[in-house]
Formats: sequence, structure tokens, C-alpha cells
Amino acid sequence: MDKLTFWGRMFLSLSLFCLALSLAYVAYEIGKTRTEAPQLLDQVGKTSEKLAPIVKEAAKIRQAIPPILDQVEATRNEIPAIRSTIDNVSAAAQAITKEVGEVRVIMPDILAELQKTREALPGILQQADQVASKAQTVAKESGKKAAGGVIEGIVASPFTIAGDLSRSITSSLELKDTKGLAREDFELIRANVLVILEDEEIGSTTTWENPEEKNRGTATLIRQFEKNGMSCKEIQITIWAQDKKKHDSRHTMCRQKDGTWIDTKGKIF
Repeated sequence: MDKLTFWGRMFLSLSLFCLALSLAYVAYEIGKTRTEAPQLLDQVGKTSEKLAPIVKEAAKIRQAIPPILDQVEATRNEIPAIRSTIDNVSAAAQAITKEVGEVRVIMPDILAELQKTREALPGILQQADQVASKAQTVAKESGKKAAGGVIEGIVASPFTIAGDLSRSITSSLELKDTKGLAREDFELIRANVLVILEDEEIGSTTTWENPEEKNRGTATLIRQFEKNGMSCKEIQITIWAQDKKKHDSRHTMCRQKDGTWIDTKGKIF
């Protein structure tokens, strides 16, 4: 009985001791919490200050959402019209592709006809020369100026113009030797020069070629400048006839207000 009382008191004492330790720990934690509480409150205050602009931005975003949804809805409403337009474009593209295919089929025939025409052109021009020569002879022998004028004007005029072109090119470019150059060569020379005169890049070169006559030439833009209120260009012109160089010199052309080009002699090129 005494032992039981002894151990009961020992257990009670140990329990009271543990309870006292627990109360001391709780008191320590409470004191620690009281010490950290101001810092926690300060952090909560700072966090609240940071949350304010975030909440404000969230409110703005919330206000912006309805217009965005309206735009999305409007776009969705336009989709059928866009699809319809795409279908129309697709149908038009198919039609164009079909037409291109049809043109591609007949292109060889067109090119063949052009080749035949080109091959026949020298003979036609030769016959035309003969007709013009005979017309001019008849006009001179008849003694009737009125009739002769009509005949020359109707029949010989186109070929006289061609002769004038060759003489004009020869004079403007000061060609000393035109042997071997055909009538069409003068047309090619003039067209080639007019092309290079429209170019703006110094050093640019354009070429022409008449493979049937073995004639060719080039035109190169050397410089451009202003003179007497006109835009002027200096060009280098080179001409070969039957693979022999016939001409190689520089010339100056100036553009008039009406758009035509004149040479240094004041003649329209």
C-alpha cells in the first residue's frame, strides 16, 4: 500500500512537471507571436497596398472584356461573307486557269504563224519596194501632177517614210557607212536608243539584233545632265553589220517639253 502511494505521488509529480513545461512552452510561443505580430501586420499592410493596383487593373480588364467579345461576335458574323468571297475568288482563279490552259494549247500555232509572217516579211518588203518604184516611175512619166501626187501619196508614202527614217538615223548618229544595214535595222536602232533614253541607271545597256541579216547593236547610258532647262543624256552607240563594227561613238540627246528627244543639231530623233 505504501509503495502504491509512493508511485502514485511520483506519477502525479511527473505529470505536474510536464504540465508546467507545456505551459512554459505555450507562454514562450505566445511571447514570440506577440513579438512577430507587428511585422506580420506590416507585411499584410504592404500586401494590401500592392493588391490595390492589381484589383484596379483587374477592374479595367473586366470592363474591356465586353467590347472584345462584341468584336469577336462581329468577326464571327463576317465569316460567312469572307467565305463567300474566297469561294468567288477560287471560282475566278479556276476560270483563269482554264483560259490560260486554252491559250497555252493554241500558243504553238500562234508562234508558228508569227514565224511564217517573219519569214515572209522580206519578200513582202521587196515586192513593196518594186511597187513603190513603179508607182513613182508612172507618176513621173504621166506628167499629171495631181494624179501622180495621189499615187505617190497612197502607194509610195509608207516606203518614203521608211527611207526618211533611215536618212534621219544616219544623219542624227552621223553614220558614215550604212552598207549591210537593212530597213528594219534602222527601226531597231531607233527603238533601242529610245529605250536607253528612258533609263535612269548610268551604265545600263540595251541591245538589238537582226539575226537574219547578222546585224546587231548596243546603246549605253554614259551620263545625264540638265541643259537650258532640258533633261539631256549622253549615250554610247555601237553598231555591227555582218559581224563587222560599223559605228561606235557617243551622242547627246535632250528631251523637249512635248516629250520628244532632239540631237545636238536640233533634229527630232
